Amino acid sequence: MAGTSGSRATSTARATWPTCTPPTCSRAGSSTTTSSASEGEDIIQPGLADSSCVAVANSQVADLSDWEPIVFGKFGSNTVDAAIATVVGGAVELDGEIVNIGTLSPEIAPPSLDLAVQKMGRTTCLTTGTIAAVEVNVSVRYSKSCGAVASGTANYTGQIMISSSTFSAGGDSGSLIVTREACPRAVGLLFAGSSTTTIANPIGEVLTALDVSMVGACPAPASPSSATAGSSTSSGGGPADAAIEATAKVRDRHEANLRSTRGVIGTGIAQNARGQKVIEVYVVSDTPEVRAAIPAALDGVPTRVVETGEIVAY
Repeated sequence: MAGTSGSRATSTARATWPTCTPPTCSRAGSSTTTSSASEGEDIIQPGLADSSCVAVANSQVADLSDWEPIVFGKFGSNTVDAAIATVVGGAVELDGEIVNIGTLSPEIAPPSLDLAVQKMGRTTCLTTGTIAAVEVNVSVRYSKSCGAVASGTANYTGQIMISSSTFSAGGDSGSLIVTREACPRAVGLLFAGSSTTTIANPIGEVLTALDVSMVGACPAPASPSSATAGSSTSSGGGPADAAIEATAKVRDRHEANLRSTRGVIGTGIAQNARGQKVIEVYVVSDTPEVRAAIPAALDGVPTRVVETGEIVAY
């Protein structure tokens, strides 16, 4: 399985990678319907964004085989922005090793608050961080560039957020986010962000959408939070699930009112320094007007305003 984003499949010709300068990601056209992209479409490396939107000769590394269409617009809802491709023989390393990270476990890890993670990306290379919020509902802007056939804003539900100004940047889309363990487990698929934030699809949702499973060469140690390949799990993970689910239900009851406030682009479930679950409200800009419109608590659950800037597809 190659990490992908919005029918912009990523392949890794690992043998050509210097220690910390990964290659570009290849990008097929973003799809809004099952006919926007074409099965068998060339997946190339380097990608169009790194070659002035002109494909380099002999750059095909794979053929697009499946993708998840993106539904744009105010009333659209998405959970996954991903695609998968069949590699061209001899063009891509098949050992499953991620440069600077190594081989993975065939098991996946459910995203949980404060979980330590890492990723190897095309733009920012190897970075580390922790999951700051789960069950994130957020609006993501897509620009029409280099082969994309659609643009606009798409709404996503049930996502993962990592709050960091250094974890990712444009071009890192398709990076696999994994745990920081001796035998890392996949957690999420990076696809969007801002100067302060990274957004990822839970890997279980990606595997289910594309009907594929993880492969790996090292076994992860058994733990309560382990999940078998391809299975979907609650975004909280472990004993905190009940508290996260209860908080998410409160958020869901007030979601429409929160999102109707100008400048609010999303919500998520996080926790404060005491471990108490809170409802985060994500805003383009933290202004007095926005603060005045967001209640300090909803049904007894504290809220927290977080300035993220606009979230864009990477």
